[in-house]
Amino acid sequence: MSVVEDQGLLPRGGPTSALLQRIHTLGWTVCVDGCVSDQWGEFSLFTVSLQELQLRAEVAWTKVVSAAVQHRQCFQGLSEVDAKSTRRFVSTLTVQDQGLMRKALNGASFTNDSQCYYTTSGSSQCEFCGQPDSRLHRFWKCPVFEPARRAVPQALLEKIDTLPSCLTQAGWCIKSPTLDQWWAELIAIPEPQIDVTAQLPERSWYDIFTDGSCLWPTAPTYRVASWSVCLAGLSIDWADSHVLAAGPLPGLLQSAYRAELYAVYIAVRWGRVTKKPIRIWSDCLGVIRRFRRLTRSRLPPKRGVAHYDLWMLVHEELQQLAFQEVSITKVSAHQSLASADSDFDSWVIINNMLADRAAKLANLCRSPSFWKFHRHHAALTEQYAADGLAVQQVILDISRQVVARELVHQADGSSTREQSDLPAVEIAEPGRWTPFEVMQPVSWKLTQRYGFLITARITAWL
Repeated sequence: MSVVEDQGLLPRGGPTSALLQRIHTLGWTVCVDGCVSDQWGEFSLFTVSLQELQLRAEVAWTKVVSAAVQHRQCFQGLSEVDAKSTRRFVSTLTVQDQGLMRKALNGASFTNDSQCYYTTSGSSQCEFCGQPDSRLHRFWKCPVFEPARRAVPQALLEKIDTLPSCLTQAGWCIKSPTLDQWWAELIAIPEPQIDVTAQLPERSWYDIFTDGSCLWPTAPTYRVASWSVCLAGLSIDWADSHVLAAGPLPGLLQSAYRAELYAVYIAVRWGRVTKKPIRIWSDCLGVIRRFRRLTRSRLPPKRGVAHYDLWMLVHEELQQLAFQEVSITKVSAHQSLASADSDFDSWVIINNMLADRAAKLANLCRSPSFWKFHRHHAALTEQYAADGLAVQQVILDISRQVVARELVHQADGSSTREQSDLPAVEIAEPGRWTPFEVMQPVSWKLTQRYGFLITARITAWL
């Protein structure tokens, strides 16, 4: 790691130099062991999953952009925006409304307080009501657009002046102020230890049932996941089976799939540590299929695969087992004993139910302080999301009306009109605006993968 201590050893223009420069641009530091450190701690660029890397980079890049545009009044508070929620809202709009919303998000919704410097009139007054103009005035003060604000809760209107201008004037959602602390709580969850002291009966195979659980699965900013690994007995009796390990899922990424995968990883690790041949029983088909591909090919997972870090750990454990003495089988989830047709079916259902209950209990058995903070964080997250959506809707509605007015001016050949000359319905009715027609939109996913230019050319050719 001498290059970290003396960057002069790096060749100019080399890939290592470029990587180091980009790491520093994000505000990250490189540690002596080769790991990278950000606001939440150390991680490895070579083992971290792509989803976690994107999450960390997005948070860091938001701060970089915020520092670059802090001189713009409409971008104050940009370092605390929730870019994902903002993109999610824009993606639900029509193509025409997306253009209007992006104009606001980019800070290009210019009002007369800035246009007065290059217009013939030189007026900084609002052309709708005659008061001093600004983005804040147009979206939240101008009486002409008051109908667009009627659906906004009164409590939100009363605190508009205190909210970050990047929200009220540009439409960027603000993340919960507790989000960073929440992620720090998830990262602090410890890795489980494998108990090798327990006395186990001698068997030719040990049947391990795994399961994952996730609460609030549709809320990625405050959902919590857990896992369990259970050793099945040989009889159809709850008392003959027991829980080997269970606990909350550690790390930034919380989902049911990752919990299922983590449980399988712990099961394979248990087999390797105890040197016991194991049969894994799981109800997650996605995990089972990729696990079987690993055992067949014996090749490490591709770096871009989802949850690469866990799959790499699974592969390393399998390598130490020489890809032997381990197999995996699919079981049906959430079956009742009444549906069993044989003793074997009853045995499978009972042990799968045990793993399911153990995972759910592991999710619930957290400290009171954790749940107190979780309730506070979830409530703030929902409140900030609701406020952001209400603000975005107002900005979009008013932007539609402004465009409708401009089209009216173009139709009658005038460049400016006093409010008294315009019928109120022509300003307030967005249906008057006839947007341009998009013949064939360019695929966003293909643009991400191949770039806009080649994607647009192929789309036009088709």
